[in-house]
Formats: sequence, structure tokens, C-alpha cells
Amino acid sequence: MEAKEYLDVYENVYRSRSVTFPGCAYMDDTGFITNNKLNLERILKIADSFYRLNNIKINKQKSELLLRKNVSKKKPLESVVKIKFGEDEIEVKPTARNQSSRFLGVWINAFNDNRHVEQQIKNEIKAIIKNISCRKGITDKMMIYLFNMLIIPIVEYRSQLYVIEERVLEKLMAPFRSFIKNRLKFAKTAPNAILETHFIYNLNNLVANQKQAKITNFVLQVNDTGILGKIMEVRFINIQQQLLLENHPIYVIDEKLVHKIKQIKNIGFKYHFILNNIKLLVENNFKFARNDNIMLKFNVEGGPTLIRDVVSNGVYIKNFKTLQDNNLIFMDQITTLDKKYLLSIEELEMKRFVKLLNTKRMSKKNGKLYENILADLADSRISYRIKSNIVEQILAVDEVYNLKGTILLPTTVLPEKGATVVSKMTRGVLQNRTVFGRIIKIDRDNNVVFFNHFENLTDDYEKNIILRKCKGCELGIINADVFKGEIKSNCLIVEHIERVFLLSPYRWNKQHHSKRLQNCTYYYEGVSVNFYDEMLRYDSAFKNSIIHQRLDNKDLIQYDDRRDKTDNIDKNLEKGSRYNIAYQRIKRIKDRIALNSSKNISIYIDGSVKENKTEYIKSIFGVMIYDEDDNLIDKYFSTVEHWLTSTKAETMAFFTALLMIQDDKNYKIYTDSQNVIKNYRYLTNRWETITTRDLLKFDKNNAIWFNIKEILDELSLHIDVIKVESHSDNELHNTVDKEIKDCYEIEDKLSNTLVTYNTEQYKFPVLWNNYVVEMNLRRFIRLLTRTQGLEKFFNLNRNWRYRILDVKWEIVFAYIGLQIEGETTFKTDNFICKQKRMKIQRLIEEIPTIEQMKKSSYDIYRNFKCVFCHKKKETFNHVWTCRYNRKILKQIIGRTIDTMVTLLKEYGATFDEVQILTNIKKLDIFFPKFRDNKFNFVDLIKGIFPIQLYDFIGNILGINNNMKIIELGTKILQYVMDETKKHIWIPRCEKLKIIEKNYGINKKDKKRTDSKFCKEKQEDILQRPINLFRRYEDLEGVKEYILFGKEILDFTVVVNRV
Repeated sequence: MEAKEYLDVYENVYRSRSVTFPGCAYMDDTGFITNNKLNLERILKIADSFYRLNNIKINKQKSELLLRKNVSKKKPLESVVKIKFGEDEIEVKPTARNQSSRFLGVWINAFNDNRHVEQQIKNEIKAIIKNISCRKGITDKMMIYLFNMLIIPIVEYRSQLYVIEERVLEKLMAPFRSFIKNRLKFAKTAPNAILETHFIYNLNNLVANQKQAKITNFVLQVNDTGILGKIMEVRFINIQQQLLLENHPIYVIDEKLVHKIKQIKNIGFKYHFILNNIKLLVENNFKFARNDNIMLKFNVEGGPTLIRDVVSNGVYIKNFKTLQDNNLIFMDQITTLDKKYLLSIEELEMKRFVKLLNTKRMSKKNGKLYENILADLADSRISYRIKSNIVEQILAVDEVYNLKGTILLPTTVLPEKGATVVSKMTRGVLQNRTVFGRIIKIDRDNNVVFFNHFENLTDDYEKNIILRKCKGCELGIINADVFKGEIKSNCLIVEHIERVFLLSPYRWNKQHHSKRLQNCTYYYEGVSVNFYDEMLRYDSAFKNSIIHQRLDNKDLIQYDDRRDKTDNIDKNLEKGSRYNIAYQRIKRIKDRIALNSSKNISIYIDGSVKENKTEYIKSIFGVMIYDEDDNLIDKYFSTVEHWLTSTKAETMAFFTALLMIQDDKNYKIYTDSQNVIKNYRYLTNRWETITTRDLLKFDKNNAIWFNIKEILDELSLHIDVIKVESHSDNELHNTVDKEIKDCYEIEDKLSNTLVTYNTEQYKFPVLWNNYVVEMNLRRFIRLLTRTQGLEKFFNLNRNWRYRILDVKWEIVFAYIGLQIEGETTFKTDNFICKQKRMKIQRLIEEIPTIEQMKKSSYDIYRNFKCVFCHKKKETFNHVWTCRYNRKILKQIIGRTIDTMVTLLKEYGATFDEVQILTNIKKLDIFFPKFRDNKFNFVDLIKGIFPIQLYDFIGNILGINNNMKIIELGTKILQYVMDETKKHIWIPRCEKLKIIEKNYGINKKDKKRTDSKFCKEKQEDILQRPINLFRRYEDLEGVKEYILFGKEILDFTVVVNRV
């Protein structure tokens, strides 16, 4: 595998990068790859002779053929191809373009078309639906377990090298969603969010699983230190070249560029595994931390203004193939050196990087495409002057440091007589003036060129030059007189051979000129005087060292990294500023340890967190260094940010202590963190090879442990890490702990230790929303997808009220998940399944009311009203608040309050019962009528538990008894469910049965397909208002988890919303 790495895009200088890896051949299945039928038959002849020589019997008729050729309706793929296989002739049916052939367990498609993977996934889902549907007694837990544990791993395996579009995955998932809803007796209108929300059914979504698998595996691949890492590097170089990127694809490709790549009609980009992985990262707000060494390695010198940033999207996409063929990346590749004018096609021919144009004129098609760029950027079609706003953008950042790949051929190449040349005057009062002419004679002995002066008849900026032979002027009349005995000329220019250049390397170099207008007047199409004037001016400046030439044809920049790579502090910390002095402080402590005469150094470390899971969370770690007589050498305290836990504080303390260590002393590090001790022993175990995958599996702070591992690998001495008991009688360790507590008073004055996450084993640290991911990557992505599923549930139109009101969702989901006493995760039966379904139906307001049943049986229930009052529509809210049920509802509310008081007593609460009853009745949740802007008892019937009630119970039981409050809350909700079912819902169902019997409605009628979809039904049933008020869309739960250590559900609490 190889790729071209461009070192100089202007001079077309590159080096070949390749990687070679061993292969293995299997005799039972052999594949031959060639470019035509003749070569294939030649190879098969050799193979056949080998088989006959070794008496190997093969079935030639079982051969499969993959043909990579253009196929259309006019030129379809051949139905049968005859191939000579040694002494036999066989007939083979070529595999269709949209099909694949299996070879040694690998599916191969000649056109990189992965639709067979989609079909395989579709078949697997069909198979499991078929198997489950013929089984009785299958419950919700069984179906979800089978899908999550059987189908998901199969899908993940089959699509390892294929990133499937989200809409395709949703389409593949749809049949199983419909099946499980039907099996659980949900309506089709039940939202998918109830199935995929982790706290309800937890059905693993194919989209979510793809994010988890693909992103995790891609991170492992790019960070691999073996052969896979080298292969990825070569592939990245290929992508960089194909997409005309100025640096590493991982750093350059963003959301804007992803959109452009989608629009480029290139089948290779559509199914490109790496590109689709990067796209997946970008779409989910992932990126990689900047690694300066890698960016320097992949940097393409030039610009920096990019063509794709200046040219409009439509023009860039339409012309992408032309730009790609000529490796056009930067604006200064298609502009004059003064950045004010675009180059013409003829001027582009003189550039070394242009491949289509060096030998002949650009084709008509490419010429038309380039015209689109001219129309987009230029405001003059005569001079190709660039629009002023674009010029300002380019001039602000671009520099001229070489001739941008222009081929200037001096007359040392000895051109023919009559060749058109250009030069700058080097002598006289008209020095540095650009002159044109045609060669008369070259004196190789004296290194001078004699040429007739031709005067320019056009404007300097016009993209056409007309030259007329000069009849005599101050530039050459004296030379003509001096050399009149040797050369016949009215105006003669004499210049040094190296300062006279051909007008073009490819044209106008002969005696006869095809564009002769009249006697001694010639027309030069597509070039301007300004182009040559700028070129010769800068060429002279570079040669005379007036301007520093950073890149030349052969001399490449030698970069100098001035950071001390032997110093762990330089490698692992970001350099401080006047606002952050951690870098300088740690360096000074390291120097003090070096100057200390003691050979044995003791380091005590500790860390802690204060006000955890709040916006006021703080974390500080400390390091105190003592000599062998327990005299304090120095101490260091610092704050910690993001992923704040006591474990991270302890880990940061250990990391900082390692930065202070030198090889000439003996060190003992004392800590009370079992996590630090465990991980240190794991990393220093000589019998195990620790891979990138192993470290990324660390549950916490894995990013910093990469830095710690690299430091430990480089240290030549052994460090003793000793475990001390927390708050024990170890005086020195207790001192660290005490000083850390004292530092919280001056926390704002402490600096933050900024870590550089760029080790050799973890070159591409993963960021999410600019936060370094410091936990097991797959679990973090699972956390993201679960939170997205939760947000999807909260954002349902039917939940709009609960995006305004404060709900204790932890209790709501605990109530839904717990059906009977003593139930466990793996225990299930039809009763448990039915109970959960009924609770969810209430939560999403889809119990089988008359209005709900109209969605499927509109013809039957079209004129039905409430079964009690026969006046109003029977909606979810009306079932409970109908005037015929008001008295019953008030009785249920009273019994619920009494039950709540009884439960509080059972949990050990003591209170004034009269006062507590008065306070309970004031709570909004026990109000019998439905209200939009406040809680009411209907919400409690649905299974909603308000934070107002949670806080009320917490004030009685004690706010620290969270588990008791949750348990009591679930019991209250269960009681309300049982009471309303017994006294309202069941009587209502019995009454409906009587009505249906009177109308002669049976089960067969209900299953009958509804009549034609009518306008009345559409207006009555399906027109729902879309409520976008206060939607959750930014994964706030995950952000608060990273910043403050909060629980994922805490973000739903409404605090000071305007």
C-alpha cells in the first residue's frame, strides 16, 4: 500500500509513502485480480499447469467472476462470459453490480457497493420476527433481550467496514419496532422513544449501536502503534490528496466540508470507510485534540487561503475533478503573485503543478469548467481582476515566498531563432523595465542574448498581448548602432543569457508564429504583461536575497522543534502564562529536588472534591515533597477541571509527582488511593503488554493514564508507591489532607495544571464538545446515545408540560420498571409485561379511549362520545375528570393522601398529623381538575411525580434518604394506578362493552380495515399542534455530568428559566 506525500504543492515535489505487510494464501479458495481478459487467461493457464503438476482436482465450473466495467441500459452486463481456463473453456455468469461474492468469509463487490450488507441485516431482522411471532408467552423482556444480545452483535459484525446511513438504519429497524408494539398491544401511534429510552424498555437502536461501535473502533485504529496504525497513516495521506486538503483529514474535515463531500459525485467518497467515520465523528460533535507534530508532518506548505473557502459551493463542486487532477488547493496557485488577478488557462500552463496543461492546451470541457471559476471570482473578463472583497481576504494572510511553481526557462536551453522571450533591463536609466522580443542570436561564449525589441500595444493587465517590432527607441537604438556590423536590427536588446526567459515553455518558441496579425505584429493569447512583470520582479528579488525564499525546487524547509523532548514537563504540560503558572512552578520544584543533597525523597499526594454534583463543585490536589530527614523541600497545590471526582484529583496528584522525579534519586510516593495503586501496578507489570485498547478501557481518567504510562516507560529507576490508610496516624499524609482543605478558602488563587494529551500511544485524544473524553470511550458514547434517547422522549409533543414543570423522573422510571414485589432483572411473565405496558400507556396518554380507538377504527367509533356523560369527547383527561367520576376521583385523592401519611409513618417519620394533612392538601398534585400550567391529580394518574412532592417528603424523612423517598414515591404511584383502575377504568370498560354489544360490534369488526382516509378523519384525529417549547437538544445532561459530576436526569430540573 502506498501514497504520494506532497512536500511542495507548487513545485510538484512529493515522496512516496508505503507500507508492506505479509500476506497468506489458501489453496482451497484462490482469487486472481487482473486488468483484462487476456491477462486473466494467462494467469489461469499457469494456475492450471500447477494444479495438474501436483494432481490437484478443482471444480472449474464453481468459479465466480467480478467484472468492474461501465454498465448502462445500452451496454448491460454480459449474461455469460466464456473464459479459457488452461486446457478447458468455462462459462461464468458475472456477479451483478449490486451483488457481492463471498470469498473466505469476506464479501467482495467490484464497485465498492455495500448494499448486500443492508440486505443481510434486513434478513436477520425478518428471521427473528418470524421466530418470535410463532412463540406463545414471549414477553417484552424476552423480545428486547433477543434483539439486544443476538441481532445487535450480528449487525455490528456484518457492518464492521461499512458506515450505514442513519435513514437506512431507521428503515431497517422499523419492522421490529412495529412488531414489538403490536405484540405488546401498543397503538401504532405510540412513539418509538418509549422503546429506545434506557429507563423504559431499553431497546438498543441500530443508529446508537453504530455510533458506539464505529467511533470506538476508529479511535483504536488511528491510535494503533503497530501495522494497522501505519496503514491508516498511508490511507490518510491518500485521502488528503484526493480531497485537496491542506493538512491531516482528521483536523481539516468539519461539518461544512462534510456537506461539500456529500455533494461531490464520487462513488469512492460515498462508501469510503474512513471518510464516513470522520463524518460520523463530526455529526456527533467528536473531534481529536490537536497534535502539533502530526499537523506539521501532514502540513502542505502554501496559501493559506484555500480555493474551497473562496469559491462558491456550487462552482467548487462542479469543478472539483479539474481541481483534483491539477492538485489545486490554494488561491495563490491560480492568481498572479500580487494576488489581484486570476491566471488564464495559458498562464496556468506554465505552472509545474498543472498536469493536464503542460503539453497542450486545456481541453474544451476543462476550459468551460475553469470559466465557471472566473465568473465566480473575477469582476472583469478582460483582465481577470479578482473581486475586491476576495482580494482583501487573500492579502491579509497570504505571503509571496516563491514563484508558486512557475516555469521560467532561461535561454540557456538554446531556443531556436525567432523564439519569443521576455527579460528585465539590467542596465541604464530604464533598469528593471520588462521588455519583450524575438531572438536573433545567442552568443554562448560570452553568455549573452541578442533579440529584437518588440513593443507592447495592449494594456498591461489585459489577458492578451499584441507585440509589434520596434523601429527604434531609447531601449535598443544604441545597441543596434554598436552591433550593426554583426546584426541587422532597428532596436536591439542585449542581455545576459540567464536573465532572458522564454515567454512560455510550450509555445511561441519557433521562427513561425501562427497568430501573426500583420507585418512584424504578433498576437499572444491568454497572457498579460503584468503576469511576466510580477514574475521577473520576484525572481530577481529571490536571487538577490531581497526576499527570503522559504521553498525552492530542491531546498525544503527544515523545521526546528525547540521544546526539550527529554524533559517530561515540556512534553506533558502546556506552557503557562501570567494567569497560569503551574508549568513554571513544577519546573522550579523539580530543580529544588535536584539541588537537594538527599538521595531518598518521599512524596505525599492527596486530592479531594467539595460540593459534589452541584454547580459549585471544587476539586484540589496536593503534592508535598520531603527529604530523607522528613524536612519539607517544597509543596504544590492545584485545582482540577472537568470530570471532577476524588479519583481524578488523586490521579492528577500522582501524575504531577512523576513530573518532578529525576533518575539520580530514590523515590517513595505515598497515597491513600487504591485506584492509583491498582493502575500503577498494572502498568508496571513486565509480564503484560499494555495496548491502547487496554488503557481506553479504564473507567476513569484514561487520557491522563496514557501520559503516566509514557513517563513510567521512560524512567530508568523503580518507584515505590505505598498505600496509606485515609485519615490514619500517618502525620505527613494527614498534613497534605489538611492543607488541601485549607486551600479551598483560596481556591480562586490556585493555578490549574494544564495537561497536553499527545503521547506516542495516544496521538489522537478524543474530544467531545471540546472536552477530553476521560472514561471508557464506548461507555461514554453509550451514555450519549442514551441521553439522546431520553431527550427524544422528553421532546415528545405530549410531554410539553413536563418541560416546563419540575418532574422527579427518577421516581417515574422506577415506578414503570417495578411491577411486583420481589421482581428481578431477569424475571418476567405476562402479568409483569402487561402491568408495564398499562403504565406506559397512561404515561403517553394512549389508553384505549374512544378518541384513541378512532385512529384505527374510525368507521365504528365515529359518532361515539364519553360512555358516562355521552356529551363530550372521551380523551385521556376526560376519562378521569368526567363529571360522573368527580366524586369517585375526590375519594381516591383522599385515600391516596391517607396512604401517603401511613407510608411516612412506616418509614419512621414523626409529625403532627393534622398539620401534615393540611400541608399535603395544599400541594398542586392533589388538585382534582386538569390545568396546563400546574400539576394536578391527572398527572399522578399518568405516573408523573413532581419535585414539589419529592421535596415535601424529603423535608419529613430527611433529604439524605433518597432511596427511601424513591421507594415511597413508587408505592404512591402504584396505589394511584390500582385505585383508578379499579374504581374508574374497569367500570368504564364494562360500560363500553355493553354499548358495543348493543351496536353489534365484535372483535372481527374492530380488526377490519378502516374505510378510505377521509378529510374529516384527518382533521379530527391526526392534526396535532407541534410544541417546540423548551426542547432538550444539546445533551445538557452529559455536559453537566462532565462539568459538575451530576446525574444524567438532573438536567431536566427547571431552574430560573425565563
